[in-house]
Amino acid sequence: MQSLTRNIRLAALLVLSVALVGLSACSDDDSTNNNIGEGGGGRIMVQPISVTFSRLELGTTETREVTIWNIHDSESLRLNDINLEAREGGSIDDLSLQNAPEAGTLIAPGESVKMQVEFTARGQANAGVIKIVSSDTDYTKDEPYTLDVDTLANRPELVVEPETVRFPRLSPPDSADQVLEIRNYGSAPLVIHRVSYSGGSDFRIEEPQGEIVLEPYDSSAVEESPDTYLLDIPVHYAPQGGGGDSGEILIESNDTRGDTNEDGRGVYIVDVRANAQSPCILVDGTTRHFGQVPIGGESTDVVSVTNCGSETLEISGIELSENTADNEFALDLGSWDVNGDDQLDDVVEIEPGERETFQIDYGPIQVGSDTGKALILSNDPAQSSLELELVGRGSDGQCPEAVLTAKVRGVSAAPRPTVSAAPLDYIILDASNSDDPDGRVVDYEWTPLELPDGAQDTLGPTAEDPTDDDPSRREFRALLAGTYKYAVDVIDNEGFRSCEQAVATIVATPNEKIHVELTWTNPEDPDESDDSGSDVDVHLVKMGPGQWFKSPYDIYFRNPNSGSGGDSGIWNPESPSLDIDDTDGGGPENIQMDDPADCEWYAVGVHYYRQLFGTAYATVRIYVNGNPVYEQINKPLQRGGQFWDVARIHWNQGVVTVQDVNTVMPAAPIGDEPEVTDGMRTLDGQNNPRYCTSQGLY
Repeated sequence: MQSLTRNIRLAALLVLSVALVGLSACSDDDSTNNNIGEGGGGRIMVQPISVTFSRLELGTTETREVTIWNIHDSESLRLNDINLEAREGGSIDDLSLQNAPEAGTLIAPGESVKMQVEFTARGQANAGVIKIVSSDTDYTKDEPYTLDVDTLANRPELVVEPETVRFPRLSPPDSADQVLEIRNYGSAPLVIHRVSYSGGSDFRIEEPQGEIVLEPYDSSAVEESPDTYLLDIPVHYAPQGGGGDSGEILIESNDTRGDTNEDGRGVYIVDVRANAQSPCILVDGTTRHFGQVPIGGESTDVVSVTNCGSETLEISGIELSENTADNEFALDLGSWDVNGDDQLDDVVEIEPGERETFQIDYGPIQVGSDTGKALILSNDPAQSSLELELVGRGSDGQCPEAVLTAKVRGVSAAPRPTVSAAPLDYIILDASNSDDPDGRVVDYEWTPLELPDGAQDTLGPTAEDPTDDDPSRREFRALLAGTYKYAVDVIDNEGFRSCEQAVATIVATPNEKIHVELTWTNPEDPDESDDSGSDVDVHLVKMGPGQWFKSPYDIYFRNPNSGSGGDSGIWNPESPSLDIDDTDGGGPENIQMDDPADCEWYAVGVHYYRQLFGTAYATVRIYVNGNPVYEQINKPLQRGGQFWDVARIHWNQGVVTVQDVNTVMPAAPIGDEPEVTDGMRTLDGQNNPRYCTSQGLY
């Protein structure tokens, strides 16, 4: 290292060097006065004053440029020797000099030469020094100019994402899940000895069994063997009551940079919070991976920002705090930035539980890894400045193009990106027309972007391809009314991902005049997607002759009437049918009727038939001619076979009335007639019944 006096001198001369850059070079005759035998000349300055490489993925290479200036006002500088050597017992195995000036190179006053330090990450520490011998009399052969070169130490480095697990404010029976990701960003294996949770009972985690070893992180290798490079800890939040709750996830590992326990293990604590009594910012990942992108192409990442608190979240700024030398990362703030200056026009307000999005674009212009950082500034007292890590890699090649269409199975209409369907239809998604201009598509990644409330993601192989030999086609059943959006990314044989997702939209609209839909949830069920769950049943009774749980005028699982219509002899001409009987939790169940009779009343009920997991929270939606006309969400039904008398439907010449009843009975009213409510007896202005009836209800 240079003495303090020399560094002060160099700093003072830096100003002079700027003025000298424009001077013309001295002639060759001037250089005869600058050889070592005649005392030398010139003044050396090197930028930067040290070279430090940040973390790189294994096998990747980065370079740093070093500039050697002659800041003398009249004498040329001769470079006699430049070497890269190990420093302080370190290694330079992963380091090399590129384009270093040859011995005897002359630098005219105010001029400079450049060279590069190259680092190829192979998982070990590096500590080197560049020694420059020149004609500057202050930096002789015995005391050359030195420039330190460092890479990350050879040690494990535990990194978690997110740094705090935060959930939006929820009330029973709603629940939410997040994944805590653990990576090793060091250069030695990371040993995870134990992961445990302590705190409020509203949270639980899936603890890994035994020790887990994570190799230094490699984003390309993680796709083939994720267990080697990434540890996911699922975190489940199911509030048991009002108010806030919190807890801690404790991670014990061989990363001892911070706190340690009595066993000498490193201890890392992740806070878990929910129901914050303040604004709360939650993003869908603080590390944004853009993947491998062709030079000249562009990849877009959509950042989702949710207010997980109880007060208005105010976003006051979004900025790129770090970018590449070529500014290859860029913000796209959409309607928040009308004047296009990459800044928010006004403070963005997000109400509790609401979500907003913005975009970050990555367009590499040269080969190599690129990193950057984005900051989100808000009034969240716990994270007023939230930092996002940006990671991408530019490579030679072209983006494959993703193409996605959808169609209803069994319908001859041509596939389209947007299609209409009916509940219970099977939908086929087809990405086989995706293409790669300079190779071939080898993989497809499917993502659900939007599902109706209560719907599960059931996307899987098509019925024609049960062994999944063709990953370009997928199928799901639109069990619920509403909008389904699925996206596909395609990956080519060089590892390039499509620069733009392809999206298919399916709108499922009931195609019968009356459609009654039931879904439910059990927060105490540890896995509502498996084959074990509570059974809740929907009922539809024709009032007058009908009684709850009695055939033929109560349609439910024992009397589904799934025949062809009026000829079945049930409820002519209506002939409703139970199309789905779900017995393992969650639903849906639905009853449809295409020919309701004039002046008829129909009663809708829900029975908690089999109680495996405590309280069930039931939701009923009623559609008329495809339009939603009634919704009752998350009605709690307790153990003991409680029965929920939901509503009454009246039909008369296409005019429908749905009246809310919303009464919970302690047990099933087997054999009882549905109650004739006061609303059904309403009179008009002439003191006549407002609603006609064809049955003896009164």
